Amino acid sequence: MARWKSQGRYPGIFVDERDPTHWRLVVNLGQAAPGEPRRRAVKVIHGSLSDARGAHTELQGQRDKREIMPQAGKAPRTVDEWFAVWLETYKRRELERSTFARYENDFRLYISPHIGRAKLRRLKPQDFQNFSNALADAGLEPGTIFQVVALLRQALSQAITLGIMTRNPLTGAKLPKRPGRRKLRVPSDEELRALLDTMSTAGASAYPLTRMALATGIREGELIALEWPSVDLRNGTVWVCRSASRVPAGPEGRRFYEYVFKSTKTDESTGAVPIDAGTAAWLKEWKKTVRAAKMALRPNHWTDDDGDLVFPCLSTFAGWPAGRAWQQGTLRKAFGRYAAKVDLGYLRFHDLRHIYGAVLHRNGVPLLTISRLMRHKSIKTTADIYGHVGDVERREAVNTLSAVFAAGNQKESR
Repeated sequence: MARWKSQGRYPGIFVDERDPTHWRLVVNLGQAAPGEPRRRAVKVIHGSLSDARGAHTELQGQRDKREIMPQAGKAPRTVDEWFAVWLETYKRRELERSTFARYENDFRLYISPHIGRAKLRRLKPQDFQNFSNALADAGLEPGTIFQVVALLRQALSQAITLGIMTRNPLTGAKLPKRPGRRKLRVPSDEELRALLDTMSTAGASAYPLTRMALATGIREGELIALEWPSVDLRNGTVWVCRSASRVPAGPEGRRFYEYVFKSTKTDESTGAVPIDAGTAAWLKEWKKTVRAAKMALRPNHWTDDDGDLVFPCLSTFAGWPAGRAWQQGTLRKAFGRYAAKVDLGYLRFHDLRHIYGAVLHRNGVPLLTISRLMRHKSIKTTADIYGHVGDVERREAVNTLSAVFAAGNQKESR
């Protein structure tokens, strides 16, 4: 545990006696109202004395601009109390509804049951370590554990900055590392054809979305929200303009869910996805199928409430009319059954996007072109995912050296 020593020349700056690069910065915020206790803003950093002085000046500036203000009333005492305040005050207006719903869900399922009753000011590194271990013992995936711990860390850091907590309980705890990307076995061309042929022959309802995902690499939410006005069959282009996000609905936002369709931040260079001639021809026939279903089921059993969708549900399901957007869980289950049927093992629908990029790379398409087709923000993302070199490529690369050395030997023999 840190032992803080005041820096006489610099009031409000404290250094850890055991670590000269560990600093605690304190700024007095004053009273929120007469009779209220005085509040402090606290920030802990690592760095040099110059870094500490700069961060302290920045904290004072935030106070002077009233970006940090003393809180009136009784300060939250437990993790549960603080998390409720933090979500409502600092996050609800900042986040997308889907992200805010995920924060609420992670708090309700994982944080509150394990550490929610703990007193904020009494939290110790061991409490935080026990919380992380409890998530692992419960069988959660490493990615979920990292996500939940990062969320708790974010909330507690805000409490420390506002002076609700006087010390950082995360110091000394072993935080979980960000898990590596799941290794995906990319199916061969024959396996992918077998998957599509099997789904097409069986008339699988998930076949159109599966075929389109493999042909374009468009994300699941973007495919679900895709509308016909965004498809240019004449020029063979699909414009990705919006995406579907599943968010809680109802009074408590726990039992019922609905889709929120939001516009994607794209322009002409990033929103356009070209399609091959075969896919364009198939889409023309699929459009006729959708129109026929729409004509047959209108007006009582079809709705366009979710838009003029390219891939709507073509039949009523659980009381909902046809024409609605696919539910993600239903789509994933329907796809997963056929992936297992053709012996592709555990394959998620979202993996089709990565398979699209891997197949392009396997067929010699340059990484820059793949990056543009997949609408990555940076080619570094593309290189990290698809820039690996396999055993065959390594062997071919080494074999090119034999020609160089052979040429050198011929010169020496002369």
